[in-house]
Amino acid sequence: MSRLWNDSRWLLIIGEIFFLIMSICVKEVIFDIPLYEIVFIRSLFSVFIFGGCLLRFHLSFRPVNIPLMVLRAFSGFVAMSSFFYAIGVLHFGDATMLINTYPLFVALLTYFLFKERLSKELIILILVSWIGIILIIRPQFAVMNVGGLIALMGGFFGAIEVLVIHRLYKTDSIYRIAFYMMVACCLLSLPLLMNHFVVPDFGQTTILLGAGLFGTAGQLTITRAFGIGHTTRVSPLAYLGVVLSYIVGIVFWSEIPHVVSFIGAVIVIGSCIRLAQFARQRLIVKIKSQHIPDQGNS
Repeated sequence: MSRLWNDSRWLLIIGEIFFLIMSICVKEVIFDIPLYEIVFIRSLFSVFIFGGCLLRFHLSFRPVNIPLMVLRAFSGFVAMSSFFYAIGVLHFGDATMLINTYPLFVALLTYFLFKERLSKELIILILVSWIGIILIIRPQFAVMNVGGLIALMGGFFGAIEVLVIHRLYKTDSIYRIAFYMMVACCLLSLPLLMNHFVVPDFGQTTILLGAGLFGTAGQLTITRAFGIGHTTRVSPLAYLGVVLSYIVGIVFWSEIPHVVSFIGAVIVIGSCIRLAQFARQRLIVKIKSQHIPDQGNS
């Protein structure tokens, strides 16, 4: 078990499965329960779990790197809200694919942060990725300006989130990082649901609790995965969840992917995986040139 807990790749795979189950729960209630009520209930569940973990392990509630903690919390709230909205207006697989464009943004942000010149291969990969994204959105053109773009926004903030997690993990506990994100989600969603609250019935309550449980488990494992493993190495494994989401969409909701959307998904997955590999190769060179040991391996 300890070996698994220290393997970033397996942690991300397990976390993606947990998040897939959470997403199924959200999809089941998104048409009956307001968006920010779902965000609040899912987050409140995690607040108690992670707060309890901090108390159980006698860890301080005081964050060390407050600016990064705030940035992580805000970006996580935007990413979560964007995804929940997207799965209510897009096909399940398409929404998951678009929100998982974050490795594309991770690769781009990595280059901007290191102020490196974009190579010809990188420019081509970025352009090919955007062609794939357009193909995914095209079959549902009526919601392109809403669901599709909001999902992409979630992917961008998801990229910020995973990059910040890797930095925060050096100064703050995994439980403290997750706790403050969930606190922020509760505080930010509460005023947005005040005039739209719907009392869920027993079945909806059970599903919402399931979303909270599996979302918490997924957040814990994925936060650790990005904390102990380098983002450019770990992030491509997120596409297991994308593949499974298309299968789930077909089985649960008879959402047969449009052939153009399917081609776009294949293009984006291939491009983002290559982008992550390319960024990691260049990052290793950068680190070695600065004579700093590469601690990204898990």
